[in-house]
Amino acid sequence: MGVVLALLLTATFRQDPWLALSVYLLALTIGRLLDVGFEKLLMLSFGFPSYLDFGVLLNFSPAILICCLLWCRPVFWRRLRASDDTRVLAKWLACVIVILWAYFAAVLLLRGEIGDWQPVAKIVVTGLICFTVAIVVSEAAGSGKRELLNVWILAASFLSLATLVAYVSQLSGATWFSNGLVFLGWRASGTFTDPNLFALYLLISLGFAITNLLQRLSPQLGAAVLLISIMLALANSRAASLALVGMLTIGLVLLLGKWRLWFTWLAIAGVVSISVLGTNIVDSLGPKSVSFQEVQILDLSVSTTARTSVQGDIRFEFWSAGVEMWRADPFFGARLGQFSEVSRDAQMWKWGSGSLHNTFVTLLVEGGALGLFLIVAALAVLITKLALTRNPQGVGLAATVTSVVIFMNGFDLIHASLVWGCLGAATGFLSSGGGKARHITTTAS
Repeated sequence: MGVVLALLLTATFRQDPWLALSVYLLALTIGRLLDVGFEKLLMLSFGFPSYLDFGVLLNFSPAILICCLLWCRPVFWRRLRASDDTRVLAKWLACVIVILWAYFAAVLLLRGEIGDWQPVAKIVVTGLICFTVAIVVSEAAGSGKRELLNVWILAASFLSLATLVAYVSQLSGATWFSNGLVFLGWRASGTFTDPNLFALYLLISLGFAITNLLQRLSPQLGAAVLLISIMLALANSRAASLALVGMLTIGLVLLLGKWRLWFTWLAIAGVVSISVLGTNIVDSLGPKSVSFQEVQILDLSVSTTARTSVQGDIRFEFWSAGVEMWRADPFFGARLGQFSEVSRDAQMWKWGSGSLHNTFVTLLVEGGALGLFLIVAALAVLITKLALTRNPQGVGLAATVTSVVIFMNGFDLIHASLVWGCLGAATGFLSSGGGKARHITTTAS
């Protein structure tokens, strides 16, 4: 597994797109030779995106490649037909997709165009990722589901450790390795071009690790929670900090009455909070820190690099302008991917090129009230069904998905493979698994 992770990490450094794809394929080939199933390779892949330039800049996740390979395997189709649980899940997801595409078709008929092909293609691709991950997780038995999350956590721990080594090496002098894994010298970005996306990956991974810890305490998962928490602090994302608070709070609320699990969650929340705050305090003392603030902890005033205040954030002006633009076409919106055109013509938008920095406001402008309602309703149903399971996995995943939704209020992430992969994994857990389908480990052969 370590060799596969090392190759995935190497691929993200390659500037030549064909060389990067070759390294990705080499990683998959070696993984299969080492008897690592495509399902596990899929869970490994989300933390190692590439930005490939084939004439048009392409945000490429190896998850896309692995999903396509899975659907090309006859055994994948046979398992899909053989599993009662998976068939039910597939029909449910298919209904969601049909509803979304029916909406897009209605826009096409009424407006004569559906929007730019690129955003539509991205939604199709990310929908495929969500659908595939959901099926992979749903067909696994209970222990198989846990193992798939452990594989995701393993990849996040590996990337966190590599980035931490690069971050520490920055203190003594920049190297090609540290420059590749550290953004601006003070915000860790991992293999992502934006430290906020790295923070989102860590946030999801932390939620998965806590979910598995609730089921069974283990030193390995405890170490992963500690390491990922440290890196989450170094990524220094305000949206991730607020989303983390939401995750920990929602977990405590949902576990009320199950006191053993409640105190376990409280203890984990304490460790995470101390790790994040402690890392930010230590980081403020380092030579690479360029931004810190004074906070009051009891009677002490300490310096920290944590960015939690939203006072004066220009995003509020973006959102206000977005709502005004939405009023021009409130029901069906300006069409997918048309925000840049709308913003050029809108008098209230004065920031030139850019985005609204809010997934839901962007959906409101581009998809109208109906498009926003469809997405929000699907998320609400998913979180509610997870919470109502009242088991540790369901509660942990409900808290994780809620934190992702909070994070989405700070950035435009409707086309992010990472978000759809998380939603697919959470959806797959709604299935009991097992049934007539074989255990996940049997698919490695």
